[in-house]
Amino acid sequence: MQERSEEINVVFHLLYHAVLLVIEMLLVLLILSAIAGGCKVTYQFCYEVFGSVSKDEAPGRDIDFLVEEDDTMFQVAKRLSKEGLIVNPYSFYTRTLMMERERTKLYPGSYLLNTAMDYEEIIDRLAVDE
Repeated sequence: MQERSEEINVVFHLLYHAVLLVIEMLLVLLILSAIAGGCKVTYQFCYEVFGSVSKDEAPGRDIDFLVEEDDTMFQVAKRLSKEGLIVNPYSFYTRTLMMERERTKLYPGSYLLNTAMDYEEIIDRLAVDE
């Protein structure tokens, strides 16, 4: 009877450790997938900031865009995204922060922009006093 009880104890002990091992492996996989996802998002954001990114391929579509007198660059970035002219307002805004201030000064007015324009082209167009 005692031998049988010890055998059952050993089996439960082995099962307990096997279940713990599986749970630990699943946690490690979850952490690794979260890290991989974070790396992917970070890479994409950096590519949008430093690379040549446009919403559509050429020829794209033309959109009239209005810059108001008191608009900030971040407000403009959000509206550009809403209008479908840029991929991500945060990467666009970050890119403008990294440029020379004179190149990113906004001038109020109406601008004809295209969805195939990259960030650099859009910034250059909006920073021209017409």
